[in-house]
Amino acid sequence: MSDSNPAQDAWLAAMELLRAEDTLSDSQAAFVRMAHPLATADDIFMVTVGSDFVKNWIEEHVSAQMAEKLSAILARSIRIVISVDPSINETNLSSSPSEPAPARQNATPVDQAAEVPGHQTPETPHAVPTAPAQGENPGSASGEPARHGGREGEESTSWDGSSQWSSGSEATSYVDLIAARGHLDRGYQQQAAPAQSSQRFRYGNSSTGNATVEAARDASAAASYTRTTPEEADDPTFAARSHKAGLNPKYTFDNFVIGDSNRFPTATSLAVAESPGTSYNPLFLYSDSGMGKTHLMHAIGNYALALYPEINVRYVSAEEFTNAFINAVRDARQSEFKDFFRNVDILLIDDIQFIGGRESTVEEFFHTFNALTNQNKQIVITSDVAPNLLNGFGERMLSRFNSGVVASIDRPNLETRVAILEKKSHADGINVPRDVQEYIATNMTTNVREMEGALRRVTAYADLSKQPVSLSLAEMVLKDLISDPESVEIQPSVIMAHTANYFRVTIEDLTSSDRSRLPTTARQIAMYLCREMTDLSLPKIGAIFGGRDHTTVMHAYRKIDKQMAERQTTYNQVSELSVRIKQDATGNGS
Repeated sequence: MSDSNPAQDAWLAAMELLRAEDTLSDSQAAFVRMAHPLATADDIFMVTVGSDFVKNWIEEHVSAQMAEKLSAILARSIRIVISVDPSINETNLSSSPSEPAPARQNATPVDQAAEVPGHQTPETPHAVPTAPAQGENPGSASGEPARHGGREGEESTSWDGSSQWSSGSEATSYVDLIAARGHLDRGYQQQAAPAQSSQRFRYGNSSTGNATVEAARDASAAASYTRTTPEEADDPTFAARSHKAGLNPKYTFDNFVIGDSNRFPTATSLAVAESPGTSYNPLFLYSDSGMGKTHLMHAIGNYALALYPEINVRYVSAEEFTNAFINAVRDARQSEFKDFFRNVDILLIDDIQFIGGRESTVEEFFHTFNALTNQNKQIVITSDVAPNLLNGFGERMLSRFNSGVVASIDRPNLETRVAILEKKSHADGINVPRDVQEYIATNMTTNVREMEGALRRVTAYADLSKQPVSLSLAEMVLKDLISDPESVEIQPSVIMAHTANYFRVTIEDLTSSDRSRLPTTARQIAMYLCREMTDLSLPKIGAIFGGRDHTTVMHAYRKIDKQMAERQTTYNQVSELSVRIKQDATGNGS
């Protein structure tokens, strides 16, 4: 298209008019910027977006207002028509039409997800499983979603008609699908034909900016399930359908906070839910306990159920899979067992490590895995370790785990932990001051569940004692959980080990003369921390770091101290490392 695009100019002008009237929030405007105006002819204003999620959200929340402003700008009645083209680069339109963001050529979904900026804006609308009410801020949590079957521990129907129990104890990470930028940043492009049918505009690169419009159905329109509308996703039977699938409707992408630690797993999980059995199959998620992998797994299932009402989803823990298999063998009902687990469109199996070493169960899962993948059915697996570190599975099973996408969820950084606590307190309808959130997030880093437990402990004490939530109250209530770091002696070897691990360099890199950027940054931060957290003199610190002069240590200290005041990234890095080192020294780390 030409450098000057009248349709884009009009689109941005309409958006700015709505913002000037305070009828369009920042997060809503971010969604509007995701749309790429193509052309306008007569009463039709054509735009394209990169995903059905964005299309549905714009149609539901801002299409009418934008059409009204476009009609005023163009002096004729306007009707907005939105197409979906997953191949476009989902980047916000520049506020200056002459400076569009360049699309990265040949970028895979993995590449695009990895390029997302670290900072995320809270409160992102998401259509699954329910859409916000009219007038409600997108992404806001007015209340906690319904629990699994109404309460934790409620029965759900197992493969043999008996009762199976799901406590939902793995649920963690309360975070938004972070504003418009957070969703579009996953930049996900489908590498295979999507399972659902859709209409797209195909347009040429004409100098006049006019688009040749051709409505075309995807070749995959005959798929076994079709996409639902937002209205259908909001029907009252959704919780029952989720429960029947073994899912907890409480866990969605809506209330999952995205940060640097989980952006790639979230992007791949969204792609799997929107187009199961295509690009990312199997999807293997792994992390330490309490990092949110089970939350993501339930979110995949719930989102898929909302998009495709007739899809067959089955969530099961590895322990439940094992018990069901044992019971099937005992009762000579192996055929029913196979039908139950192999006649699904998406199989979600949690904590796969628990079946390791159980030869018969592993063998049965191997055949179940093959049966599903041969039918292009989606498999999602979670574990507490990477596939190559699993014990008791055998090479052929491990090779299948590694044949799709393997994504790790790391510990959330300080910014994300604060966002998690903020989201949790908002969902519970409790006002928790920022300094209390930061206190808990700074001192509890190893497990999101434990961090949320600390928040509940503080708020419960405040409620029972009729006191406001305050920093002094939090310090008093949590004193047995959080040790006094001043009473612990920290060794420089601990600082160096944590810094090297954090920046993915070696201790030898810290003591070497390598002056490339990453080792240099890690070395200077380690020197800064040694100066702050130990009683060592500058010459002794220099000697530890490869015999450097004390002036080098002083330069590093002053540089990092200055950067912490100027750069949020450096501040977060130093804060995160300080907490990890203190927790290691006090024995509170994992």
